[in-house]
Order: sequence, then structure tokens, then C-alpha cells
Amino acid sequence: MLLRLALICLLIGSSSRLHAWTLLSGETIEGKPVAFQFEEKVLVFENPLVEGPIEIQSKDLSLRDRQRLLISPLFYKSFPGNPAWPREKRNLLLFAVFSPVAALLIGFWIAGILVARKISPIRALCGFCGGWILGILFFSLYLYFSSKIGGGITTVLFGSGMGLMILSFYISAIYSCNIFKGLLIFLLQLFIGTALSLSFIFAGDLMFDQHNVERFWNEKVFAPVGLIDDPNPFHSVKSDSSQARYSGIASLFSSGAQTAKTLSVSS
Repeated sequence: MLLRLALICLLIGSSSRLHAWTLLSGETIEGKPVAFQFEEKVLVFENPLVEGPIEIQSKDLSLRDRQRLLISPLFYKSFPGNPAWPREKRNLLLFAVFSPVAALLIGFWIAGILVARKISPIRALCGFCGGWILGILFFSLYLYFSSKIGGGITTVLFGSGMGLMILSFYISAIYSCNIFKGLLIFLLQLFIGTALSLSFIFAGDLMFDQHNVERFWNEKVFAPVGLIDDPNPFHSVKSDSSQARYSGIASLFSSGAQTAKTLSVSS
């Protein structure tokens, strides 16, 4: 999954201690996560040096670790069994499908411009949808035949190669180019799509206020999929410190105004 790849790369690149989980305050959580309680929105840690489990509210985790929890198997295994597809699980599925598809579609359009010099978004949409459908169809067929007639990984690899060849023919027909350019467009979309996903995440951290970035992730991603409970959580160290600073400034002006009024009455 493209989104998972982007988030994993981001987490590896931005954390010197990959296995250390942290709170919003920056404090390190000593222990290993073993379970996520979906109803309580609690991540449970175990530490051999501490008696009993350590329970941390998911909204109290740092933004990076909330993203990390989002792609963790602990979160996927925590959904309740009744109903089989709760609203949060449906939202997670839509998010998991729409995000990589949108990135790959944009990547396909850019690849078509770079390789075939065709800027039509209609060509990109037709080539993207048709190419992926053909590729998945051929791969699934050969995977099925591999399970029925044997052949193992060789049959699957052969089917994947045939699928790439067929979708390359299709893309080359859409873009009026040769088969090698069609294959290049398909492969280049993977690189461009991943780069766009990573750039989006990094740009959000660099260009926007951290509080606004956290608010976006909390309201648009974490809350709808059930990772956090509050649909509008403003758990941001920066925002809390900013609020305290503004309150201090307001108190200072209020004290100054009161002092001026007292001096005016005295005179």
C-alpha cells in the first residue's frame, strides 16, 4: 500500500529510535505495545521492569506515533466483531483505498506528460483505470491457476510478466506511443506517487503550523477511523503553550489598564 510505504519511510527517516514511542510532551514511553483497546482508545504497553500493563490514551501520543499506530496491526486487530464492518472500519477502508489511488492517479498523469508528452487528464484516467484493472486481472488469474495446477512462484511471476506486457500494450494504445514507453509510464507512476505522498507529509510539517497539522490529522483521519475518541481534539503542546502565552499577554494588558484607571481616579 502506497500510503503505508510513505508513512513507514517517514517514520524511519524522522526517528532515531524507531522502537521508542513518545507522548505529546516528548516523554518516552518505556515498553512495548501489545494491544489496542478500540472502545477505550487505549494503547497498552508491557514493560518487564514495571508491574502490570501501561495504558496510554491514543490522543496523548505524539503525532508521529498516532500515524505509526494507524498502520500498526494492533489497530487493525482491535475492531469489534459486531457488527462485522463498523463505521470506523468502513472509513478506514475508504481512506486506505482512496489515498494511494489518488496519489497514483496524479503520478500516472505526470508520468504521461513526461514520457509521452500528452497532458490530457482523460487519457490519464483511462490509462490508469484500464491498466490497473488489466494488471490485477491477469495477476489474479495466474495466481488462481498456480493454486490449481501448481507451478508455485514461477507461475505467479510469469503471470505478473504477462500482465505487465498486456497493460503496457494498453497504455501505449491510449497514449499513442510504443510499448516500452507504456511500461515506463506505468512504472514511473509508482515512483512519482510515492514521492508525492512523502512530499505531502513533509510539506505539511514544514509549511503549516504544527497545531493545524495535528488538527487536520485528528479531524480528517484519526477520529473518522476510530483511532481517537474526540472528533475535535486540540491536544497540541504548541497550541497549549501559545494559549498560555496569549493569556499572559492579555492579563498584562488588563493589569496595566486597571493601574492606569486607579492612578486616574487618585489624581
